[in-house]
Amino acid sequence: MKRFWLTLATLLVSLMCLYGTPRRAQTAAKIKAHIEYLTSSELAGRKAGSEGGYAAGDYIRSEFGSLGLKTFERADYYHNFTTSLEDGVFRNVVGRIDGIDRNSYIVIGAHYDHLGTKRGEIYPGADDNASGTAALIEVARLFTQMNYKPTHTLLFAAFDAEEIGLYGSKDLAERLPEGSVKVMINMDMVGWLGEGALQIEGVGTLNGAEEIVGRVATKNELPVKTKPYERKLLLATDTEPFAKRGCPTLALTTGTDSPYHKPEDTAEKIDYDGIAKIVDFVGELTVAIDTSKEATASGKVAKKHHSGNNNLEWGLSYAFGNNYHHYPDSAIRGREAGAWNVGLKVQYTHKHFGLRVGATYESRKALTPADPADPYGKAQRLGTQGVTIPVELMLKTSGRSSAYLLAGGYWSHTFGAKVNKLSCQPQTLGLNTNEWGWSWGLGVQLGGLFFEATNRYALSSLYTTTPPRILNRTTLCTMGWFF
Repeated sequence: MKRFWLTLATLLVSLMCLYGTPRRAQTAAKIKAHIEYLTSSELAGRKAGSEGGYAAGDYIRSEFGSLGLKTFERADYYHNFTTSLEDGVFRNVVGRIDGIDRNSYIVIGAHYDHLGTKRGEIYPGADDNASGTAALIEVARLFTQMNYKPTHTLLFAAFDAEEIGLYGSKDLAERLPEGSVKVMINMDMVGWLGEGALQIEGVGTLNGAEEIVGRVATKNELPVKTKPYERKLLLATDTEPFAKRGCPTLALTTGTDSPYHKPEDTAEKIDYDGIAKIVDFVGELTVAIDTSKEATASGKVAKKHHSGNNNLEWGLSYAFGNNYHHYPDSAIRGREAGAWNVGLKVQYTHKHFGLRVGATYESRKALTPADPADPYGKAQRLGTQGVTIPVELMLKTSGRSSAYLLAGGYWSHTFGAKVNKLSCQPQTLGLNTNEWGWSWGLGVQLGGLFFEATNRYALSSLYTTTPPRILNRTTLCTMGWFF
């Protein structure tokens, strides 16, 4: 406790010297210079793996070197990596300030890559994420000027290949031993503060973070909005690979109001004074977490950051599609009609494999012969209601979004029927009340939300009567949520 107050007193003296209006104006000027270079036509949008992307990495390396940051694991600041899905060699740029505990880390990160050029037009990416990259460099400068001796080793990480799949942050997260990261603080799109607030998501992952953030924000007169966890299902940032390894994460952004991912995301639109204020905030926030023994991992992560390994989930689903009758012994194919179901799904996944079991109430319709023995005769509209239980194996990917392939079988029990809107018992129509068959499908899961397309092929005949055989064919589009 004595060390905490001594460190805090030293910090306050340093901040009084460093954070005054002239100091912040100097920081804003440096940030402006960083962003103007990173968004220049020379770098052509900093696409990962491109010459412009390499030039951006060289610039960050030069800045880290001039600040006197130590390298991490290598003789230079680069961490080269490749991916199985994208061609090329990509480069993180990582510098460090050693802590008393050299094997425990606080990671401060921002990605520096962007979209490059499209149809001859440059996408400069000023807010996304030259703003975060510039802030990262200046936070590192702040610590070197303070001569701060941290408890935990500080890693300043400029990530490559974020835009194509969070590959840079994934590479660094996998290099660090599990449990060695006290917190990962990420800055992605922090250039549009204006009269708004800095948004900080993930305070629920670190014990005491809500109180620490509020205290530091009040001292810096910085409006903040906090959320316990990251909720945006269709947006991801470099916190994700760390969170999936159980690390507390704080995702900092000024929001999505800027024209990000558009050619209009240019340097002159950036709030440089706002970024300078965020730099001061991140510096003091880092010290407060570094010196706090109470700031420990809560063990909680956002739903979207569940690793998917050894993970049992259940959810609700709704599906709609069509159904028709197939005549395997003839050239006849019945006309399609509607199908829908609602139900419960349970899945267990381990790494890239999983098992899915469901139970749904299902309604299916189709045109069928009034006399099953005469497939060319008069047709009638047949509707059935029943319960379907699918059992499917799953092969899935990992990464920003989880795509998967389903294959397995199903069993359906029909308990109700309608012929031309007239209700009747299935047995009186000669219907087979038990149907079984096989199914396959493709889907994608984004956090708890999932979408999939499934095809089902009955192997048992619709009728218990004599041939011809008639088989159900069902195609469904399913959406749902795993809790």
